[in-house]
Amino acid sequence: MIFKSQFESDITQCNVFSLEVERDYRFAMLDREIKKCKGHIITKICAGDIALINFLLQKEFGVCGTTLFVESCLKQSDYVKIPLGTFVNLMQDDENELFRICEDAFAQNNRYANDPVLCKFNLNIHREWIRNSINGYADYNCGYSVGGCLQGFGTLHFRDEYSVIGLFAIDKQHRNKGIGSKILKNLNSVSLQHGRTKIRAATESNNYAALNIYSKHDYLFYDSKVCLYRKAL
Repeated sequence: MIFKSQFESDITQCNVFSLEVERDYRFAMLDREIKKCKGHIITKICAGDIALINFLLQKEFGVCGTTLFVESCLKQSDYVKIPLGTFVNLMQDDENELFRICEDAFAQNNRYANDPVLCKFNLNIHREWIRNSINGYADYNCGYSVGGCLQGFGTLHFRDEYSVIGLFAIDKQHRNKGIGSKILKNLNSVSLQHGRTKIRAATESNNYAALNIYSKHDYLFYDSKVCLYRKAL
């Protein structure tokens, strides 16, 4: 099924479409849908579906990244009491600081930055995610602040049976100081507070810093998807 991806279309001011493949897809029907769509197409395909990935590559799709999915089954011992004043709620006044952090953290090596059409909108897309998170899209957000200086942040979404980490980034100047672990422990604790004992996250396969933090805190891989695009015809 191909449908207009409103979020990307609004930011780029052009037609961007998303391809979602149903389980009982047929290549002939999929081929007709792809040919009928003249706009830019983006999609994520399960890494194990080699036949489908090869089919799309033959239809002039290109690869722009691989997303890895991790999860942790939390125990009550994962709950930690956060010192008052360490974490702050993100507000609209924090926008510029958050944009500064994201300009380094999300500037390259992600599915938008590696897409030859969407790359020029990459930072705008991440900025809009930040704006949406501050304005209520995220169920919970937190900034790690020391002396009034924002050094990192994270966002969390609650689903029926688990929570999902949205944005997660550390200021370039304050990396390798354990801040990422502190933010992750806080997100774990908030998840437990809201009755979710399972927490999930997604990150790029080459984001080794994030993957190492997740691994350190007992997050395990459960899925991977290949990100592809096809330029507008």
